[in-house]
Amino acid sequence: MPYVESEHIFQPSKDRTTIWRYLQFEKFVSLVATRCLFFSSARNHIIGDRYEGVFTDADYMNLHSLEVIGYDALPEKDKQLFNGKDDFDLRIRLAKEMHEVAIKLRDNVFMNCWHASRHESAAMWSIYAKKTQGIAIESTIGNLKKSLNGDAKEIYIGKVVYIDYSRSEIFKSNILNAYLHKRKFFSYEREIRAIFMDASTIGDKEKGMDSLGGHYIDVDLDTLINKIYVSPNSEKWFYNLVNNVINKYGVKKEVIFSQMVHDPLCIRMKAK
Repeated sequence: MPYVESEHIFQPSKDRTTIWRYLQFEKFVSLVATRCLFFSSARNHIIGDRYEGVFTDADYMNLHSLEVIGYDALPEKDKQLFNGKDDFDLRIRLAKEMHEVAIKLRDNVFMNCWHASRHESAAMWSIYAKKTQGIAIESTIGNLKKSLNGDAKEIYIGKVVYIDYSRSEIFKSNILNAYLHKRKFFSYEREIRAIFMDASTIGDKEKGMDSLGGHYIDVDLDTLINKIYVSPNSEKWFYNLVNNVINKYGVKKEVIFSQMVHDPLCIRMKAK
């Protein structure tokens, strides 16, 4: 099954929204050679964010408080939220299990991450692509959805929501929502995630993953890619190399230099 929608996952608002994937040259070559997007295991993301796949501190504290107070000591107005003590105990138990499961699923949730913006980002170039040999792929949310129609997995596309983990809670109707929220420190990423859970790998960290810890998912590159940008610090030889690579693998897309290399108009006019 290809991309699927879910009312329980926060959807990007418009299919025409421009998205970018910044990557190093060797990963770009892998993309065009295999015609696959690499979906990395959520566990690989812990290095940059220890809260990856975890419900918020507020979630945990509210759950803990309810458990300590107990049903009998709840105010009457709060008791009305439950269908008796047995229902209260069941909900507490299920909530605790969901917290534990979300963390355990780090080895079974796989993501491919994009940056939503109308234009290039100097920060994204700096963080995710080498200074002189970086690549940025420009696409749209709609094209990403349509390009994923060749795989059997149910792949969702969600907009990451940036919240205060000490105050806010995460909507728990879908376990993947734990992977579609991040702390406000990361809001500059403006992240869009294509994400899926591989239930066949639960309990087996190695099954279905390559040595890098992830899955290669077939993608229609002609649909996915709008334009290919080379790093603002790239030289002409690298631009030519990228063109040679895409020609070799039959990818007929425009390659252009980053627009960040343009000189101010006053300098360009003097050069004439």
